Amino acid sequence: FNQSKKVEELPSEDTKDVAQESQPVSQTPPVIVEKKEEAPAAISPAKDTAPAVKEQKEEVAAPTADIHDVELTDANKLEEGEMMEVKVGAGKQDKVLVAKFKGEVYAIGAYCSHFGAPLAKGVLFDDKVMCPYHAAGFSVKTGALEFAPGRDGVPSYPVTQKDGKYFVTVPKKMEKKQIAKMAKRDPENKTKMVIIGGGAAGLNCAETLRQSDFTGEIVVLSEEKALPYDRTLLSKQLAKGNASKWSLRESGFLDSYDIDYHLGYKAVGIDKASQQVQLADGSTVSYDKLLIATGGRAFKPPTPGIDLDNVFLLRTSEDQANIKKAAANAKNIVVVGAGFIGSETVANLQKTYSGKKNVHMVCDAVPMEKYFGYDVGAMFLHEHDKNGAKVYVNHDLTKIKYDGEGKVNKVVLESGYEIPADLVIVGAGIAPNVELAESAGLTMEARGVKTNPFLQTSDPNIFAAGDIASFPNWHTGSTTRIEHWIAAQDQGS
Repeated sequence: FNQSKKVEELPSEDTKDVAQESQPVSQTPPVIVEKKEEAPAAISPAKDTAPAVKEQKEEVAAPTADIHDVELTDANKLEEGEMMEVKVGAGKQDKVLVAKFKGEVYAIGAYCSHFGAPLAKGVLFDDKVMCPYHAAGFSVKTGALEFAPGRDGVPSYPVTQKDGKYFVTVPKKMEKKQIAKMAKRDPENKTKMVIIGGGAAGLNCAETLRQSDFTGEIVVLSEEKALPYDRTLLSKQLAKGNASKWSLRESGFLDSYDIDYHLGYKAVGIDKASQQVQLADGSTVSYDKLLIATGGRAFKPPTPGIDLDNVFLLRTSEDQANIKKAAANAKNIVVVGAGFIGSETVANLQKTYSGKKNVHMVCDAVPMEKYFGYDVGAMFLHEHDKNGAKVYVNHDLTKIKYDGEGKVNKVVLESGYEIPADLVIVGAGIAPNVELAESAGLTMEARGVKTNPFLQTSDPNIFAAGDIASFPNWHTGSTTRIEHWIAAQDQGS
């Protein structure tokens, strides 16, 4: 594959704020025993972890010096299946999570590698702890990541027992995450994996292949011009966020593990017989195995006036940047839809502008009723109302009006009622991007690409994941297609 054009890559910064500190279980100061002999590695050697690649600032090296033992004063009081947070150093966040599983005591990093939530406030089941924020899961034995939406594991620290007391060996500088061991490309391995789509499913697939010791070629074709970013923040940080800070991986990380990300490349066809992907620029990419993870696009309702200036859909980082700019100059903002996108958008606008702008929400039911029922939806409605938004429940938008210059200035409900609007944001769900798979002749089902339980399509060399995959749900026995960030990550893995 010859990359003939230069692509734009957005820089990445770490914007994950550490959650509010939890109180240590015991107020007894940590008992620190300095190591005087040759020190063992502070992180347990597990198959899920590996020393870092030094040039990657996302990598976390397993410390081999400046370590010490700290007595876990209350560890012998732990019952089976219990956990606690223990302070092990002078720093505010120098803590470990201690858990007991099958009679053994384990210690891992105390904070989730995703958004920094204290894991002690989560749930422990079997040998896994679930984060209280977004249910990312980690092994208490190794610190390895078990469930999305996290990207990395947390450090694991050896625990020893002496004279009836437990001690944990920790570095003086506590790290926040642990990168899983990954293979690199072996030129002798000619197997080529191509991934169409550079989002949650596509990135996770590429990383999981390397974590599984796949040494063949990995090519990712992404239509977007930005490195993979956390799409969930588009609505959560709509009015002030900067998508260039939300990258899930930096280009240097991907290069280190020979994951070839090609930005700004649109796949327009798949030739199953020759096993080639046709690109919009006329070039082709051959494959041995192919994953289609093209996601979805924001659904555009056929409402008159939907194409006026200052009427936006929200799906990409470019959409968010345009809305952010328009919102700064708008006085009356109308949000259409009360699902996740609509509700988070209204909440963010309320928080950002706090009464300085008129925020309206138009919805055909109480917010989030589709997902959580009327009672929970009524709670969301109350919160929006309390924070100053005007919510029009059980209403449909029938028309968007404009001024003499082609810009929106009003929206019209089916009752004929008009709402002034300088900016309209439409959150009407998504449409799965199945056209590529459909044109290739793959079997379709439930508005998606039909797969078996292993996400394999009707062509054994082609797989589908994320928003487009329709798979047999073992819980219900029926075909399921899930439009959700975490589901896409899990399927990609």
